[in-house]
Amino acid sequence: MFVHALRVALIPVLTWLGLSIPMLFSGSVLVEYTFGWPGMGLLLLQSALSDDLPMLVACFFFFSLLVVVGNAVADALVALADPRIRAAT
Repeated sequence: MFVHALRVALIPVLTWLGLSIPMLFSGSVLVEYTFGWPGMGLLLLQSALSDDLPMLVACFFFFSLLVVVGNAVADALVALADPRIRAAT
């Protein structure tokens, strides 16, 4: 019973994890600015303040790529966890 219930309960958890990966990186802007750590978030903020458009486009492209990869990984893991979803696609 535990194995069957775990597969069904795992689907929303995997979807949430796939969607939370980009949110972790986008939240780095606040953390890196607060603590002064060098990283992608601080680079994004500094390029926004200095009107560096190519760097802003590159940072937003990276964040959007994380969204696409996170969703693809979550979909693949959900398809592995539940064979009914695999058969429907």
